[in-house]
Amino acid sequence: MNKQILKQYDTEFYKLKTGRKIIRVTNRVNSYIFMYRIAEDVEDILSDINLALEGRLNEVVDPYYIGDGFSNRGELTSSEFIIYSPGSSTRIIVPLNDFKELLSSWKEYLEC
Repeated sequence: MNKQILKQYDTEFYKLKTGRKIIRVTNRVNSYIFMYRIAEDVEDILSDINLALEGRLNEVVDPYYIGDGFSNRGELTSSEFIIYSPGSSTRIIVPLNDFKELLSSWKEYLEC
């Protein structure tokens, strides 16, 4: 787990008494990541990110991620992951290596 990246994005993972694993949602990045609650789903997006980082973005079937279907959308580029809401001009741009580290840490937490 990359503690430095987690701290930079104010990301903390918790386990509820019920056993459910969650992310403390303090920003749009954490909110977006929390939509992926199954390790296999996280792995799918990580695979696409790895292709993009290797310069093979054209091999990604669809670089647009709907998220929860209502407010959070994502777009994968060769160097960034962009989080946005339809109809809003606000875009959260996360360097792709940072986003990969955040997702990898979340996946690791889900699997432990």
